[in-house]
Amino acid sequence: MNTLSIQFRTQLKDPDIKDLPRLTSSTGFFNQEEVDIVEELVVETLTKPDCGYLWQVAEQGEEPAGFTCFGRIPGSMHAWDLYWIVVGRVFQGNGLGRKLISITEEYVRNQGGKLLIAETSGRPLYLPTRNFYLHCGYQSEVTIAEFYGPGDDKVFFIKRF
Repeated sequence: MNTLSIQFRTQLKDPDIKDLPRLTSSTGFFNQEEVDIVEELVVETLTKPDCGYLWQVAEQGEEPAGFTCFGRIPGSMHAWDLYWIVVGRVFQGNGLGRKLISITEEYVRNQGGKLLIAETSGRPLYLPTRNFYLHCGYQSEVTIAEFYGPGDDKVFFIKRF
């Protein structure tokens, strides 16, 4: 990854309504319903800035290269959810995901967060994602069998600060 050409921002822009879902779709990991959820979260964040969704967007020029969406879990003193981490296909394997998650973790720690929870699928397609979390210091905490559907478990990864 050419870190000089990647910029990071926390504020969403109107073009993100289409750009972030398009980026999500291009990875080949997410179905259309999931892509639609990204669009809904972008719209909600832009229309209700205090909605609780926080973002780190990596971009090269004006084009998004990846993003995280995260937030404090209501009712918890110090637990946070990593709702999304998406890295464009051409940037995968170049350290951008690690940089995005590192920036996100730093923000959570600075806000008094003690626990960051990431969830992903147990399907073989998501093996690289599960390995990514492990390599970033997360522990596989819980698996709910067939949560998403037959043969598709939900795996929770936890990082404690």
